[in-house]
Amino acid sequence: MKSRLTGRFAPLLLLALPLLLFPLHTAHGQQPPGAPANFAAAPGDGRAVTLTWDNPDDPTITAYQLRRTAAGVTSDWLQFGGSSTVHVSANIEYGVRYTFELRAMRGTTAGAIATVTVRPRPAPSPPGSSGGPVGGFVGGGGGAPEPSEADFEWTVTRDIEALASGHDRPTGAWSDGSTLWLANNADGPGDAVHAYDLASGERLEEREFALDERNRAPRGVWGSGGTAWVSDSGRDRLFAYDLASAERLPERDIELVARNAHARGIWGGGGRIWVLDGNRNSLFAYGEVGGDVLAEYHLDAANGDPHGLWSDGVTAWVSDHAAKRLFAYRLPDPAPDDPAGEPQPLERVRDEEFSRLTRASNNSPRGIWSDGAVMYVADAHDGRVYTYNMPDAIDARLASLVLAGVRFDEFSPARTEYEGGAETGVEVTTVEAVPTQARATVAIEPPDADGDSTEGYQVTLAGTSEITVTVTSPDGSRTRVYRVALAGPDEPLSPQEHLDEPWAHCLKGAVAGRFSLVVYEGGSVESLAACAESRGIAVLYALHAGRYLAYILAAPHFVNRPFAELYREGVPAFTPLVVAGSGPASEDPVGEVAPPGDWPACLHGAVAPGFSAVVYAGGSVEDLAACAQSREVTTLYVLHEGGWVSYIPGAPAFVNRAFGELFPDGVPALTPLVVKRED
Repeated sequence: MKSRLTGRFAPLLLLALPLLLFPLHTAHGQQPPGAPANFAAAPGDGRAVTLTWDNPDDPTITAYQLRRTAAGVTSDWLQFGGSSTVHVSANIEYGVRYTFELRAMRGTTAGAIATVTVRPRPAPSPPGSSGGPVGGFVGGGGGAPEPSEADFEWTVTRDIEALASGHDRPTGAWSDGSTLWLANNADGPGDAVHAYDLASGERLEEREFALDERNRAPRGVWGSGGTAWVSDSGRDRLFAYDLASAERLPERDIELVARNAHARGIWGGGGRIWVLDGNRNSLFAYGEVGGDVLAEYHLDAANGDPHGLWSDGVTAWVSDHAAKRLFAYRLPDPAPDDPAGEPQPLERVRDEEFSRLTRASNNSPRGIWSDGAVMYVADAHDGRVYTYNMPDAIDARLASLVLAGVRFDEFSPARTEYEGGAETGVEVTTVEAVPTQARATVAIEPPDADGDSTEGYQVTLAGTSEITVTVTSPDGSRTRVYRVALAGPDEPLSPQEHLDEPWAHCLKGAVAGRFSLVVYEGGSVESLAACAESRGIAVLYALHAGRYLAYILAAPHFVNRPFAELYREGVPAFTPLVVAGSGPASEDPVGEVAPPGDWPACLHGAVAPGFSAVVYAGGSVEDLAACAQSREVTTLYVLHEGGWVSYIPGAPAFVNRAFGELFPDGVPALTPLVVKRED
């Protein structure tokens, strides 16, 4: 009987088996996996962290997802294969705490999260900082961010720290000097332009206005004459609103050309309205009256995710989400009657860029606006408006300075101190000083020698130690003074002044993947930082009193305070520095150059007891050894491929063979060295 039942039901059991098993399989598939076991992090090569976890030996795990949080910003989930047990997270910045979250996936079902935190990593010490030829490393302190008055740095104290509830997606920004308007592109129906008191940060609801039902992707805002225009990334127009009544003014809308349909930041001045386009990475110019398109300009290739726009009429700044900085460009003058011409490139002005937003955790910069003293930068993800110091007296700059018959460094509007010398036989110089802004005023000292302006402004050089040019801003509130110190007949100029040809780049020397020795042409700490960034350098080290002082490009201002205080008056010309590269190796962009004719000694730089950094004028190894002995140097070190190669004057040849083989044809001019002198 049993066998007969089995035989009868066997086909039914075979049919039913999948149905019996399917609920079990479905229930297991929807069950969230457990958290990955033994999730751990270990430092990897360079700026990376290696993450590991146990293999659960579970074939139903189809994938893993990972995300990381740094400086208050959390990334999207990154997914990789279900058989993985290791992942390398790159681009780890020095001085930043990272939290990693890992979860397993069973189909579309996410499992429990395992978490690991990586403490801030200190910047690497240069070769020899412990156990090598050079003594200890000195960095900055920790703690809360401190207010800064340095150009381009985070002010901390002037931020609008907490935007109102529901205003968590600020995009465009504009102010009339007392009220700051912020366009908000909410996830839901809260699209509007909100208002805040610029001084107190308090919300001003009575000055806010709702947006047109078609204006649902606001990206930029700018106002003039009681009218505010709001751009929209999905519409080829600027929507107009009355600032006093908050009413729509459709008759004042400005139609954009079709290729500018992805409009973002906007700014106006001088009878023109400028509109960014996020799809073409372009800046369009329109006439404020009539709205005719005048020209199109391409942004720099690195400025590939533009958002906010503001200009002082001379420089245009553009915020970039991906690059996390404000790019700077010279605002062009559109050629008339040529809107259909090929887009022209904009002139990028690197030394006027805000490149350190990440130090303030301002990682999603959007709308920007400035009052001339502070740059306001709205962040799209943390409900805050950050503030940064504008360069001192930015609206009181010279566009050009010429002293006929006087040699001095190449002029830059950002640099105010120069050294110069008259060419042979020149007794009178004609000064030509042109301000960047037409309404700014210029005053020159000493007085005009002949008082006749038709001959130009002339200065008698005999008995004149310096020429000063004072520029006053159009509103009369700010001044900037440019000085050219004149060397007397027996006074040598600084080394850089006597170079026959200017350097092709501000840093001379190859930059390897790890550590290298380079020579700086001289200038401000800010200029040095911008120059270093352009060479793919992450950290700079100056050797002072036998110890390294670090300047970390991605670190907050207070971390770099010792370095900045050492060079408060600027970094001298021909300063040797150790640098740590963050990108691919690069060759020396300067190449071979002759030393200045008035080079003061074969080794340029102070030689103190212990270790010092110097620059060699160039010559044979034997000449270098003789020079070193004359300066009481006992050992010389050159940095080659990340390691130190030493030369001991007076030692047997085999001791110094490696150094000699490195320079078989002599040591090139302006080679940086580290030297040791006994106490």
